[in-house]
Amino acid sequence: MRSYSKDTRLLAAGVVAFLALVVYLAVAFANTHASAGVGPTGAPYYGGYVPHASKLTRIPSTRKQGLAFRVTPISGESYGALVPTLTSDPPPGRRFVISFSLRGSRPGRIGVAIDEFAPGATSVYLVNTTVPATAKWHRFTFKGRVRGRWLGLGMYISRVPNGRQGRWFEVRGLKATLSRR
Repeated sequence: MRSYSKDTRLLAAGVVAFLALVVYLAVAFANTHASAGVGPTGAPYYGGYVPHASKLTRIPSTRKQGLAFRVTPISGESYGALVPTLTSDPPPGRRFVISFSLRGSRPGRIGVAIDEFAPGATSVYLVNTTVPATAKWHRFTFKGRVRGRWLGLGMYISRVPNGRQGRWFEVRGLKATLSRR
């Protein structure tokens, strides 16, 4: 007949080491991959981007380039990617700089709208323009000043699908900063 020790310290140490390894791998994965979640409409989002009448697909990029993804329409209407909050509670009078890179499946125009928002108030557009889309990556930078007290700054990048303008566009390297004054 075998006798077993009732000392479970070695087993407990093994379980703790395994849990520590799982936590370490989870943190490492979260720090090196874009976080995917579910947006307010139930659609998946990546790193703050929420799809609007579109599908977001992560594309390879380097760490220096930041998060990159393809925006593909899922219907025949205007489609794009929304960043509901680039920055929250910006102090009045602060300057902002927002930059990112874009490219499209075919030459055309891509709309960019940056706004100040508050609940129950009409948004104020600080930037409402279109930029050229080509097959090569182009960096765009928008500068402005926060006017008044708002809950945050948001951004919407959009395109109207048709045969001449192509079926997708890609975005990468979003950076948003506020100056001290």
